[in-house]
Amino acid sequence: MNPVLELRDAHRRYGSGATEVVALNGVNLSVAPGELIAVMGPSGSGKSTLLNLAGGLDRASGGAVIVDGVDIANLPPAGLASLRRTHVGIVFQELNLLPMLTAAENVMLPLELGGTRTADARKAARTALGQVGLGGKRDRYPDDLSGGEQQRVAIARPMVGERPPASRRRAHRCPGYSHRREGHRAAGRAHDHWDCGGDRDPALVIGLPLLAATCAAMLTRGRMSPLIRRSV
Repeated sequence: MNPVLELRDAHRRYGSGATEVVALNGVNLSVAPGELIAVMGPSGSGKSTLLNLAGGLDRASGGAVIVDGVDIANLPPAGLASLRRTHVGIVFQELNLLPMLTAAENVMLPLELGGTRTADARKAARTALGQVGLGGKRDRYPDDLSGGEQQRVAIARPMVGERPPASRRRAHRCPGYSHRREGHRAAGRAHDHWDCGGDRDPALVIGLPLLAATCAAMLTRGRMSPLIRRSV
């Protein structure tokens, strides 16, 4: 079975000379369809950088990042934008909800930008919000939602639309324990939502530990440990 995501000797450096910062230092990672991976590590270990590379939000300084068989280093900016819209689902750490849009409109937005009819986009948004327990709050604005509810809107957003098996998502890290618990449950529902069966199951890569993870890895100072896969 071909991996949906590969990092091959991936490096990411910022700056140069005496001010150079090595965020990732030769990371190798292969993610199979259907895997739920928890990437753990202390602050500054490279988790955000790893996920930014995997999601096409940043480019590696060296090595290769391959999404669904495509080396994203060879993609122009427009190609990267298309990949993020059609192959990758991302929940940003900062959530990035637009305050002037309702929960449903925030979830609809990526579909509308991709050319989906408004009526179809709204129907998909309502379904996704219902799956994360916010069906009754779809017309509320982000400022009228709790922190955990805002997090679930951000998780619902990449659930809409048809995604090929390279779909991946990032779970948000926030200080409130109850928010983390809500996010964990919603991330699990999102993984179930994308479960297509067989070799089309998506992979889910997250930046914090989840009890439901099928495998885990530790990042320390930009270096990743081998994946530990849980026995079934």
